[in-house]
Amino acid sequence: MKIKELKERHPSVFQRLYDEWYPHANYYEWWDGTIEDAVTQGEERGFSISTKHNGRTSFYFSGFCSQGDGASWEGTIDVPKWVEWAKANGGAPFTDMQLLWMQEAWRNDFLGTSLSVTTSGNYSHSNTMSLTDDLECSEGYSHEVHEGVFKGMDAETFTRMLRGMLNIEEEALKAARAYADEYYKILEEEYNYLTSEECFIEQMQDIEYDEEGEEIENV
Repeated sequence: MKIKELKERHPSVFQRLYDEWYPHANYYEWWDGTIEDAVTQGEERGFSISTKHNGRTSFYFSGFCSQGDGASWEGTIDVPKWVEWAKANGGAPFTDMQLLWMQEAWRNDFLGTSLSVTTSGNYSHSNTMSLTDDLECSEGYSHEVHEGVFKGMDAETFTRMLRGMLNIEEEALKAARAYADEYYKILEEEYNYLTSEECFIEQMQDIEYDEEGEEIENV
């Protein structure tokens, strides 16, 4: 008989086999492909997950049963790229007016474009993620906005008003944390499948069992 029939006819034997298999179901680094995907998809969103000197990706996770479990990552945020991706996918956390001011600030080189993300503490949860810097917001050597919608406006007034109407860093960090949470959920779903009865049955489906539920060895 096959494993599915064994489960029906000898449920206690099936459960014993499953319990023996379960602790060893994920002895290999099953998460590598998912983390590689997180790196690739992150680049499209403006999230560049860094690589350490040992070649390991700076994406961390632990799971999946403790309150402190979760995922986090280190790297950089390309803010204009993230904003454009969010706009195109219906998730930009800014009003049209705020988006206009940001675009004009970048057009005039009054606003930085990159933020650095780091993690801290002994946990992998996304709440351990923080920014190590702010976007530089400066009029540089300009006395006025030199092009675009606000051309001719006093540069110092422009940057002051820009900073007064929105907190780009706060929203960018929220998005970076949400991305870690998104992939933590994907990892959890993958883990749950790889340790499930369904996966166990798939792996054992070619094995034959006798009427007593013992495995028949191929000679």
